[in-house]
Amino acid sequence: MGILIRGGRVVDAAAQIDKIADVYLDEGVIQKVGEKLEAKDKDDKIIDAKGLVVMPGLVDLHVHFRDPGQTEKEDIETGSHAAARGGVTTVVAMPNTTPVIDSPDRANYVKNKAAQVSAIHVLQAGAMTKGELGEELSDIAGMAAAGVPVLSEDGKSVMDAKLCKEAMTIAARCDLPVLDHCEDIDLRGNGCMNDDENARRLRLPGISNAVEDVIAATDIILACETGARLHLCHCSTKGTAFMMKALSEAGITNVTAEVCPHHFILTSDDIERDDPN
Repeated sequence: MGILIRGGRVVDAAAQIDKIADVYLDEGVIQKVGEKLEAKDKDDKIIDAKGLVVMPGLVDLHVHFRDPGQTEKEDIETGSHAAARGGVTTVVAMPNTTPVIDSPDRANYVKNKAAQVSAIHVLQAGAMTKGELGEELSDIAGMAAAGVPVLSEDGKSVMDAKLCKEAMTIAARCDLPVLDHCEDIDLRGNGCMNDDENARRLRLPGISNAVEDVIAATDIILACETGARLHLCHCSTKGTAFMMKALSEAGITNVTAEVCPHHFILTSDDIERDDPN
């Protein structure tokens, strides 16, 4: 049975399309995008998409399904259905579950459960170190063979530069990108907000930009030396922006970065009082 989606705003960056159009699919495959398309069979499903956006499924590289071990917060079934509702058809789940996803068996648990209950494609990231403790490497090659597409020490950095380099060397060999949460835990201490006049006004411990910049600089150097593909997650400092600009100008393409929406629109000036709300 075919599906005819009529009158939506069709947006496809890869094909450089942004216009009001119809889309016809047969057995889940797009056959034609154009104007005033007609159904090919009387049993075809017709969807009125007027006022809606029709686009390829979104990919979310950083989700927390909390499965296994923390399913009172979220699980693969609830998380995947919420993603589908928002137009996200592929996700990469972070490994900081209980237990941590640091072995092929644990990665296969997510893969097998997703095959049974997920509404979308669920890809599972593997931890760089066992238990995310930063002391011993995970079975990176084994996880790659099990289908893990990316490594991450989500919420942490591998503080041991030698161990981090070893992980990146194996990651490059296995063609696994590394998602990097850049945070020096020793410099961070008990900090809970940006280290500036607002932190001092509120008498709260601050977090300096160096907490991010030191790890970003170290891991960029290691990525350049090992050839690993490194992606810096939720960057928030001027220093990281300068580093990324320098890499771009030097033609270095194996290091990428992203920020979160609130990094564009909020500052510590928006924190008027010591109130987590």
